[in-house]
Amino acid sequence: MLGIYICDDECVHLTAITDMIDKHILSAELPLRIEASVSNPHDLLDAVARNDDHAGIYFLDYDLKRDDVHGIQLAEQIRKLDPRGFIIFITADANAHRLTFKHRVEALDYIIKGEDDLNVRIGDCLHNAVEKYNAKVTSPLKDNFVLVLSDEAKDFMGKKVLSKKSTVSIENNKIFYFSTNQYFKRVVTVSTTEGQLQFNGTLSQVEQSMDAMRFYRVQNNLIVNLAKVVAIDKENKAAVLANGAHVEIAAKQLPLFIKTWEQYQQGK
Repeated sequence: MLGIYICDDECVHLTAITDMIDKHILSAELPLRIEASVSNPHDLLDAVARNDDHAGIYFLDYDLKRDDVHGIQLAEQIRKLDPRGFIIFITADANAHRLTFKHRVEALDYIIKGEDDLNVRIGDCLHNAVEKYNAKVTSPLKDNFVLVLSDEAKDFMGKKVLSKKSTVSIENNKIFYFSTNQYFKRVVTVSTTEGQLQFNGTLSQVEQSMDAMRFYRVQNNLIVNLAKVVAIDKENKAAVLANGAHVEIAAKQLPLFIKTWEQYQQGK
């Protein structure tokens, strides 16, 4: 079941939106449940972190009037916890989509505050999200990651056994992490138990194709396989992998990463 999370720092709007969503759930008998309806974005993130499924629909006030968290920043944090979630911005800014595209938040929709059909738009978003979610869960996540070697690809396992543009299928349980660097930001390196390979793409694209319960983006240029994390060095803000590698965790990601890793360990 999809959980619904609502955040608006104006209580009048928060109450109105929550009531509309609740009525749509009841009248259409949608397989949805309101998990959080809050004015504080930090409370929302805490609620998302407690959700074992990490699948949700998020109605976010685009212009949160807080010094520490903007609507875009909140959405970015949600994306790290729930890469496959559905984000809907409720905004007074008709050009909000431009900034969200720049930040690669990938919102499902933008609803303008004060629209006459606000209630209808919210209902459409709910039905759209349910339809997309059902399409995903009926297509099981693949156990392999498939890539096409880039022109920048290095030798695999220390040998030139593959030509450029070769298609490679790697079992998820053999992957340690995906990474990029400052020189080739659209070339991703996947580090595995058998060596490293490079392919054209972005980490955002990788996030969308991987199991969010196993792979976690610990910093802008690094996604780790939780199954390969054997310890977390809190003092040095690093994850220790099964191959002995230490990978840095962004300071702001550390608390949520620890929670996610612990949840993964409990669910193994």
